[in-house]
Amino acid sequence: MSDHLHLSIQPDVSFRPNYFTVVLKITDPKMMGKKAEFKLDLASDVHDSRAVNDAKNLYVHNFTVDRTEYQLKIPTDSFDCFTYKGTHASIVLRANLKVDDAWILKDSEVSRTAQLRLVDTRTGGGGDASAEIDPFDNVKFSKNFHALTRKRKIGFISFSVICLILLLGGSFMLAELFWDEKGMALFYVAIYGVAFCILWVWFKNKQFKSYLNVALLPTPIITQNTRLQISRIISGKSQVDLENMTLRVVACNMEKGQYVRGSGTNRRTVSFQEPVRPIILYSERAGHIPARQEIGDHFPEEVDFGPMFKALYPPMEISETHGLAVYWEVQLLHDEFIDHELKGPTDSIKVTDFFIK
Repeated sequence: MSDHLHLSIQPDVSFRPNYFTVVLKITDPKMMGKKAEFKLDLASDVHDSRAVNDAKNLYVHNFTVDRTEYQLKIPTDSFDCFTYKGTHASIVLRANLKVDDAWILKDSEVSRTAQLRLVDTRTGGGGDASAEIDPFDNVKFSKNFHALTRKRKIGFISFSVICLILLLGGSFMLAELFWDEKGMALFYVAIYGVAFCILWVWFKNKQFKSYLNVALLPTPIITQNTRLQISRIISGKSQVDLENMTLRVVACNMEKGQYVRGSGTNRRTVSFQEPVRPIILYSERAGHIPARQEIGDHFPEEVDFGPMFKALYPPMEISETHGLAVYWEVQLLHDEFIDHELKGPTDSIKVTDFFIK
């Protein structure tokens, strides 16, 4: 950073300013007549020691230096964005001034970041977001197995037997192949075993979920005034009688970003989506739902989507992998049967309603 370049952004704390002023100062006489560039980016700031950040450009001003001070008055409605301080990632305005004054070395430049409060600080949405969005699933194996149709029972048993035979046979072959290197043999047998366990668990969950055939219905535009009955959101029936099933509609923000793990040939970029600011929009328990009856008919109360617009921040996409998203889902939770989660469409949410206080 050059001592002859100064950059400031005002205001950095005012709520919903109509514009903000950028002050540029260039005090080195040798920079007169040089080409300069001012850029304003909306940038991600992943909270990790090995963060992979991203940014998108909002504003560029190219000029030739002919005085020592510039004031750029930039209206906030010239771009649709806001800044955000999050748990796993934040969104900031990053301003950068660069003067093309170098012959061999790097050009002189200076950068600043700022928060621009175009959205008020949201209240509510506390608690453990991961636990609300992905609650622990209590599953009784025998109950779920007996709920399967005869055909599915035969298929599940056959698949389990095949997995066991392949697991034992493959483990024996790997042990024989690497007999002289017991450490390598144990490593490959463990990897092989874990792969088969993951496959079996995936198949088991897929089969056990078949007791309930449920899906989302086409959703209308969701505004802060939207109230919908459950029967207008989901449609489905159970193959067995259900006792004490809880239906919830939950929403949250998703902080998105990337970070690096490993090193050398094992170096990899990991993408994440972490839920934050959870809010329960609807929760009701049905004492008894007979088999082959519409699930939605047993949850008569309406879902009020209004609190979602007050508790959550609007979606703000920096790129496909970075930014802030809005997420909501319908959860059908049971103490014995495997749970169902139905992800709600976000393209039907009226984003402008997040800005209405």
